[in-house]
Amino acid sequence: MKVCADKWKVSFEPTKCKTMALSRKRTPSKPDLHFGDCNLPVVNELEILGVTIDCKLAWSKYLSTLSTRAGQKLGALRKVANKLDAEGRATVYKSQVRSVMEYDSMSWMNASSTNLSQLDNVQKKALKVIEVDEATAFSQLNITSLHHRRRVATATALY
Repeated sequence: MKVCADKWKVSFEPTKCKTMALSRKRTPSKPDLHFGDCNLPVVNELEILGVTIDCKLAWSKYLSTLSTRAGQKLGALRKVANKLDAEGRATVYKSQVRSVMEYDSMSWMNASSTNLSQLDNVQKKALKVIEVDEATAFSQLNITSLHHRRRVATATALY
């Protein structure tokens, strides 16, 4: 790594670097890596650009944090809901709550259904705040399921 850094005239701060072995094994191998004279610590999870990645790529901690953050924003929507009509509540939901739940969704869209259901529950609560059922939300307010939106985002990125 140091050779590449020197070749491309890039500098790294070895004390800020970490290593993580991605594996679903019960006891994955943990290589002893060095950067220059510094021994790089092995960690079980990393946070990069606000996304928490664990060594098994389970996404449970990140999706739990994401649903908590979206739930907090939904609470703010709930406080102002009586001042808005259904279309206004839907607009606030899409811009403030749903955008949080869709951040980097292509990375974690294949997480377990148990973890993804946390986000679906937030959307169900949001529909109650907006005071519409799923069919009305889809037909009149263009609020589709999160699963559908993740699939469309992936198809759009691939084609």
